[in-house]
Amino acid sequence: MAKDTSKDISKIETLKQGKQSAFWKLIVDAIDESIEDIQRKQDSEEISELDPQQYKFRNELFKSKKIMLETLKKTPDNLASWYSKPETERQEFDPYDKN
Repeated sequence: MAKDTSKDISKIETLKQGKQSAFWKLIVDAIDESIEDIQRKQDSEEISELDPQQYKFRNELFKSKKIMLETLKKTPDNLASWYSKPETERQEFDPYDKN
């Protein structure tokens, strides 16, 4: 089944337009505020008072949350990139096929 590139181009254009919308800017602002809140928690004295094992666990958790939120902000670009990739056909290899 061939990939319909005209539909993909339309989707990419919609993503580009959506990325410039007030709606997406509002979402990005909320994500940025969440990242800042996580950073404040990471820098707080409360976390520095934890035992080393819990401190390391919490720090890794905060880092992971920030990475996830940064990735979420890039969703339109990631989707556009996915739609712009050419479709490659998978060839099935059957070692027992005698054709």
